[in-house]
Amino acid sequence: MGYSLRNISFSYGDQRIFQDMSLSLESGLFHGVLGPNGSGKTTLLDLLTGHLHPRQGCVLFERRSLNDFSRRDMARKTALVPQDFRVNFPFTVFQVVMMGRYPHLGRFSGPSRDDLDLVERAMIAAGVKAFVNRYVTELSGGEQQRVVFARALAQNAEVLILDEATSSLDIKHTLFLMRLVAGEVSKFRVTAIAVMQDINLAARYCQTLLFLKNGGVAAHGPVAEVLTEAVIREVFEVEAKVYFDKEINCRQVVFL
Repeated sequence: MGYSLRNISFSYGDQRIFQDMSLSLESGLFHGVLGPNGSGKTTLLDLLTGHLHPRQGCVLFERRSLNDFSRRDMARKTALVPQDFRVNFPFTVFQVVMMGRYPHLGRFSGPSRDDLDLVERAMIAAGVKAFVNRYVTELSGGEQQRVVFARALAQNAEVLILDEATSSLDIKHTLFLMRLVAGEVSKFRVTAIAVMQDINLAARYCQTLLFLKNGGVAAHGPVAEVLTEAVIREVFEVEAKVYFDKEINCRQVVFL
């Protein structure tokens, strides 16, 4: 189950991003996506959510082509936390988080008690319940990002997709939300796919790492297998030392 990309090719005009790329992302795991600028990390997420379509090849989700799913179906199954969230209208935090339930509501139906309970639990989990009646336009960028996390949790989707979703957060809230995502994966078998810039953060919380470069997969597999000095040299063209940190029980990287 999960995602399977078969012989994917994609370009923006004359700019090739992927060429005949194939890979599988198993369900129920926390996948980290890494690579240099321009390697196609965000484009990959757009292909997985159906926002973009490959020029060649196909994307399968649960062994079915994404083309077989309606937008509403995909909104029920996948929740996206973008890097940059902007709301120009004075919605309250409650209203924004409630948007996560819209794919599950009938055309003329209001939210049920279960919907309201999911929204409240999501706000509590993401640490934004104290902001419930504030307008999102009054919040800081980091506070808004936590609201978007809560909206994604309220969606109660099978797949949680994060596009550099912690880039506007301080260290405390970054660690808090990474633990939150890892907990969703562990407890509820949610599939998390996160584009990240911080290799050490990815190594600490993800179970698999996918390195992209030059239109394809440079390395992909469990953290202990693919996070090596040779892979970092090949992908990022920098020298590094990879070591096992006993304090946090995972591999970490020091750049030389």
